[in-house]
Amino acid sequence: MPTTRRTGRLATIVGVALAVAACGGGDDDAADAPTSVAVASTGPSTTLAATTTTVPSTSPSTTAPPTTTAVDPRDRRPYEIETLTATFVDPSRVTAPIAGDPIPSRTLPTTLRFPVTDEPAPLIVFSHGFGASPAKFERLLDAWATAGYASAAISFPLTSDAIEPAERSVGDVANQPADLAFVVDQLLTGEYAPRIDPIRLAAAGLSLGGLTTYLAAIDDATRDPRFVAAVVMAAVPPSESFVPAPIPVLVMHGEFDPVVPAATASATFARLSPPAYSVTMLGGFHAEPFEDEEENTVFPDRERFHPVVDATTTAFWDTYLLADPDAQPAIVAAADRPSVSVIVGNP
Repeated sequence: MPTTRRTGRLATIVGVALAVAACGGGDDDAADAPTSVAVASTGPSTTLAATTTTVPSTSPSTTAPPTTTAVDPRDRRPYEIETLTATFVDPSRVTAPIAGDPIPSRTLPTTLRFPVTDEPAPLIVFSHGFGASPAKFERLLDAWATAGYASAAISFPLTSDAIEPAERSVGDVANQPADLAFVVDQLLTGEYAPRIDPIRLAAAGLSLGGLTTYLAAIDDATRDPRFVAAVVMAAVPPSESFVPAPIPVLVMHGEFDPVVPAATASATFARLSPPAYSVTMLGGFHAEPFEDEEENTVFPDRERFHPVVDATTTAFWDTYLLADPDAQPAIVAAADRPSVSVIVGNP
């Protein structure tokens, strides 16, 4: 890619991210964090280990989309779950905080979930929103793991809730797709490689993490070709003129999202190559249809959306990560819920 084209594109991406953050909080408790775009969740897990790995980045490889699976994970559901933490450090790239000196590396704490099985599992790389963390998606990630899907949820250096709000940089989203590629590199070459199916990789994310997913998996100009399917929740695309790659995409959005209007999701869906699906959460706002929170007085009925999100995304992975066209009707069945959600599909 020519340098001038890349520089201009990154400027556009930063502008989109700033516009989203300026619209209001993505977190449901955003009154005290007006520039947040976030996500959340709870769920059972067992922490088995913590590791720290410092390794150089490697170039992404190109693999063909999956066609068959030797062992159908659906035959063994529900799986037990193993939840681990790992910290991957990329010394080849710089972290540039808003204040202070640049840090000569990017440190990426990552929560890993694996179904307990002797077979390698498909892997979903998950991206949180602005001012959020992987911990806010435990319910959804657990649902995928019990269905036989591994996940890697990254805590990004300058957009997570691990740092003070004043120190967060929404513009760092331009660096997050490379974070995904780096973590995938390490997972496919390190100690966890035997547990991952290298040709069944997908990406998913919410809000700023959804923009990260567009860039890392869907936008033909920037994507990592190893990702063969993607789920985007409550997010804007990198630009109105981006060219989507021909991979399966599921777009999910709240009907009354005050941060990213639902019309944005509809317009983006219309431009996606088939197979593509758009699910509208009726009465839903920005993050609450997708995140869990034990105590929330603003959106006390958020849990009505969770079965739709869990079942629809799992059916989508079954159809396109397991390459099973017979699973496709389950996507529509899961998302077509009176008074809760509606789905439009272009399979």
